[in-house]
Amino acid sequence: MLAEPELERIITPLLVFELRGLLVVTGGADLRNGMMSSGEINTSPALYLW
Repeated sequence: MLAEPELERIITPLLVFELRGLLVVTGGADLRNGMMSSGEINTSPALYLW
């Protein structure tokens, strides 16, 4: 869904960029699919995504 160009018409390009960094990019927070340990749940990126 984050790869769809239409998304940037619905929400801002900056928000799409931030979501990709949190959920998709390997060098980013990589929070996709809820595959986090209990210690990662209270990290800044996880709370920011919430």
